[in-house]
Formats: sequence, C-alpha cells, structure tokens
Amino acid sequence: MILSGRDLKPGLEEKLNSLLLGKNLSFYIYSDSQNLPAQSYLRGVKKMLDRLSVPYKEGYIDKNKSKEENMKIFMEESKGLYTVIGKPLGVDYEEEYINLLNPLFDPDMVTPINRAHLLEGDLDYLPAIARSVKTIIEGYNIDVTGRKVLIIGRSLSVGLPISRYFISKNALVEIGHSKVPSSKLNEEASLADLIVLASGHQGVIKRESLNKNSIVIDCGYSADGGDLGFVPEENEIKAYTPVPGGTGVLTSLCLLYNAILLTSKH
Repeated sequence: MILSGRDLKPGLEEKLNSLLLGKNLSFYIYSDSQNLPAQSYLRGVKKMLDRLSVPYKEGYIDKNKSKEENMKIFMEESKGLYTVIGKPLGVDYEEEYINLLNPLFDPDMVTPINRAHLLEGDLDYLPAIARSVKTIIEGYNIDVTGRKVLIIGRSLSVGLPISRYFISKNALVEIGHSKVPSSKLNEEASLADLIVLASGHQGVIKRESLNKNSIVIDCGYSADGGDLGFVPEENEIKAYTPVPGGTGVLTSLCLLYNAILLTSKH
C-alpha cells in the first residue's frame, strides 16, 4: 500500500483555507541564496504560500557583512512575522539566529521554548516534518498502540520530535542512530511494526530486514530518492511513503498549520 501525501494534500489545503479565515499572518523567509538544497525546499514553501494567498518577504544572509550587521538586519526584518530559516546558513553562528526567534513566530518549532513544550507532551509544537508524519499516520488510520516503532535518526528537528508523537500514541518507541552498529539496526528493523527513516542517509536499513508486515515512513529526500533507497515491490511490505510524493508533499502545509496554531497562543 502506498501512503501518498499527494492524496492527503487537497484535504489539508481545504482545512488550512478554512483556518486562515479572519487570520492576518505573514511570513519571513531567511536563507543563504547560494545553498541549493535550502533554496529547493524554500521554493516549495513559497509556492504553497502563494497558492493560499499568504504574504511573505525574503531575506538573505550576506557573508560580506559582519555577524552583528547580519543579525541586526534579521531582527528588524523578521519582527512580527512567522519566520522560517533555511538551514544551513553556512556560518558558524547559525544557532544564534534561532536564539533570536520569538517562539510565538516560530512555525518550525526550533526555539528552545517550543522544543520544551513538545517535550512536555504538547503536540501543538511538532515541527513541520514531524507533523507531516502525524498527518500520514492519522490520514491512513494507522493504529500504533502497543506496536514497536523504530526511528532511525535523532535530530532535534525530525527524529526526536517524531518519537514524542509516537510515545503520545502509546507505541513502543526505539531510536536508532549512527553510533548503533548496522547489524543491530537491521535486527531491530526486522522486529519493528513501523520504521521511520529520518537520518538523511540511504541504505541504513537493508531490504532483507523488512517483511510483509513492515510499514515504512520515509522522511529523507535527495536527488536519488529517500532514505529507503529503493521502491518496494507490490506486496513486499505492508505500506510505505513514496519519495517524492510522501511526507515531503505535506511539510510546507504543516509549516503553515503550525503558524496558524501559534496565532491562538498570542
């Protein structure tokens, strides 16, 4: 079974259009204009905002300017706007931008305060990618109660937030990462009911470690496809998200959804 993000997209867009009624919000998109992967992602964000008639403005880091100059401009231009930082910015003070963000205007949920809210169990603070996983799980009525979920990747933006969601759904959650031997990861994958791939590396989980009951949620994206590294054959596994067409299709919409949630907290 293909867990298509594209099939869920129209319903989510309709919901967002309804939620936007009476809301007056604008975005600020800040990035390194020379970083091609970041620009590719942000193009999708801008297309989504244009499609839903949400205004935005853009800003770019200037590496010919000092840290102080860049951060002053960032603070002035982002004030009162829902701010998205297209990482990496390519400077050693990148994290300091996050510390400047107002948590109430942080739809990526990357500020320490918003991360703390999620740690305490408030799912309103799921980052956009994690929310796209939630959207797929619930959109296809996948019950994970008591099931074993293996998450590959422990980043603050993807792996750890996704784990918090599955814990809230009463799943048995295990997190694998680069320090765990490949043989052990694949052994655990063979025992898992659902596998979330969020490491950014292909081929960590081998084809032979999956079975007909495996469900794979692939959060990876590159020119070569997702983290899974192959397209499952019919009936090879129970269900999977395609790349492209899976979680990535919903991420920009989930970013806007997060902004709308934050408006209620002002």
